[in-house]
Amino acid sequence: MLSRVIKNKIESQFGQQIRYPKDCESLAADITHKTKHHISGSTIKRLLGFVKGTKEPREYTLDVIAEYLGCLCYEDLIKQLDFNDHKQPKIIEEIIIKNLPAGQQIKLKFGIEEEVLLSSCDKNELKVIDASNCILLPGDRIILNKIIRCYPLYIKQIKRKDEIIDSCIIARLSGVKSIEIIKP
Repeated sequence: MLSRVIKNKIESQFGQQIRYPKDCESLAADITHKTKHHISGSTIKRLLGFVKGTKEPREYTLDVIAEYLGCLCYEDLIKQLDFNDHKQPKIIEEIIIKNLPAGQQIKLKFGIEEEVLLSSCDKNELKVIDASNCILLPGDRIILNKIIRCYPLYIKQIKRKDEIIDSCIIARLSGVKSIEIIKP
């Protein structure tokens, strides 16, 4: 359920890989010890995909994970990932929005069946051409700096008709699963 990037950060903080369900119990104990907030092994198993969950985790759970990773809350963790994690060399597919030619189309997939088709406008703005199972709507204009595979999509602003929506995070848990450049 959590993105590969966040899982890697958790493993780095924990000091070992989480390869088996039994590792989740040790991780839960470490999180509880270091944050002073209880989190169960079964919750960790759901977050890391060892057990199927029927719903998204509570904000409390995500905030405890963020605190374990040195952030105040999960939203701060997402922002930190969006702006700071590329200083370390990583093999991550990314698109810098300002470098796209006008009219370039991009298809993003995230979540279970969520996808969006975008077209670059100018500078850091993209127009939503099509969207399915997503909070974005066709015609929306979104402002963001970059799109990185396996990272959440941090949108600085959504312009929807006469309405402006400030900051939005899409694919908070799974990250962007795929980025496809559509040839004109």
